[in-house]
Amino acid sequence: MNKHIRNLLAALLMAAAAVPAFAKPTAAPRASASADEALLSAYDAYRAGDALKLARVAKKLEGHVLEPWVDYWRAAMRLEDTPNEEVRAFLERHANTYVAELLRGDWLKVLGKRGEWAEFQRQLALYPRDDLEIRCYAALMGGETDKAATHTGIADLDWMWLEPRELPEGCARLAGFMADRQRVSLADVWRRVRVLFERGQITAAKTTLGYLPKAESPDERLLADAARQPKRVLERLPRSLDKRSVREVVLLALVRYARNDPEAAAKLIDERLASQLPEEDLAYLWGRVGYEGAREHHPDALKWFAKSPPERLDDDQLAWK
Repeated sequence: MNKHIRNLLAALLMAAAAVPAFAKPTAAPRASASADEALLSAYDAYRAGDALKLARVAKKLEGHVLEPWVDYWRAAMRLEDTPNEEVRAFLERHANTYVAELLRGDWLKVLGKRGEWAEFQRQLALYPRDDLEIRCYAALMGGETDKAATHTGIADLDWMWLEPRELPEGCARLAGFMADRQRVSLADVWRRVRVLFERGQITAAKTTLGYLPKAESPDERLLADAARQPKRVLERLPRSLDKRSVREVVLLALVRYARNDPEAAAKLIDERLASQLPEEDLAYLWGRVGYEGAREHHPDALKWFAKSPPERLDDDQLAWK
């Protein structure tokens, strides 16, 4: 993100420098190279959280065409300690600009973190973007203030729960809110863990496993092997797969194994796992093996897909099929 924003600023500077060639004589003077460097330096100070350096560099940018960005960085750095009226004043001063939109998004997250729902709701109505964390705070607001939301389960929040990465703070708080009210089931936890393992998000998967009761948690060493040495787990299968935590770790190992060798994974399912796993789990595995095979253009990919009912395939799997 840092590199992308620096590139954006560089592009804006080039555009700003080109404006005078086509502008009327009253147009702003051409931005100097030193001012351009100062702007990038100001951004680096903002990213580093160095308010003193930002204030010092900002003096060189008075009247610069991109000065509103400097205003945004100064405001964003102290947003959690800024009175609401000052934030509103910034938004009015920069109304209908991109920097105002950015700050409103930042402020919504601060308001959600504080639980200032009245102001949050007012600002949310003015925010045009779809931001995952802000959506989570909006759902949390509903859960805390709307009695009609008391029966909402985590499955109603799949847009957040199945996000294939570590959840941002607002979404983690929403998930914690649901867990505290016993609205996150064992099946819900394993659904998310499967999605994360599919995407290689192992750390986020371990975070999600924290929602399990201790008695339902998987063996940590077995889980680590499933992530790093899946073949080792599959060569030394546990004697029984009756316990859910053991069975799920074996499924995760096979998902990881199929990424590198879908043919070997398919053979293992046929020869060793087909008789030990519930039909639902087998359908899940064949969907994953078919997907990994299709990505390699394996001639048996369609055969593997056929072993999973179409309604069990996700959008990516259906597209590859």
